[in-house]
Amino acid sequence: MTGILSGLCYAVYSLMGRSASQRGLNPWTTLVYTFGFAAIFLLGVNLIPDNPIPGVAVHPEDLFWLGHALAGWGVLFLLAAVPTVMGFGLYNVSLSYLPSSVANLIVTLEPVFTAITAYFLLGERLTWIQILGSIVVLTGVVFLRLYEGRRAVLSARSRAEIGVAPAK
Repeated sequence: MTGILSGLCYAVYSLMGRSASQRGLNPWTTLVYTFGFAAIFLLGVNLIPDNPIPGVAVHPEDLFWLGHALAGWGVLFLLAAVPTVMGFGLYNVSLSYLPSSVANLIVTLEPVFTAITAYFLLGERLTWIQILGSIVVLTGVVFLRLYEGRRAVLSARSRAEIGVAPAK
């Protein structure tokens, strides 16, 4: 259920990001609003009394379990700022320049390239299931790109046959 809902929410996020970029809104501003509303929503979920959801804060002070550990807060800030904010921010910027189908294909490759990078740089081991999953993802992306390219060629041929000017 969580996997399906997260995929659905990411699709909505992608569509809303594309809509915001088409309206000329600054991608970083839309990111601040998106993360701001998400933070308020998650804070509200964590503060529900007698919350039945596993993993939420039982008491409000559980949200600040790092206490006075400045190194812990620094690492938490770096993890929030660099991979999260920069990743989503650059994705929003890419929606201003690329069709959302291309941007989402690139995002689909992220887990594969992360696994490959971890293998070579960090010495991580990949199981056969992970390798097979990576091959399936790569095959799907290549298939979609070839299909879109073939469809574009066929569309251009059919336009040329009926004498219509090429689309821009």
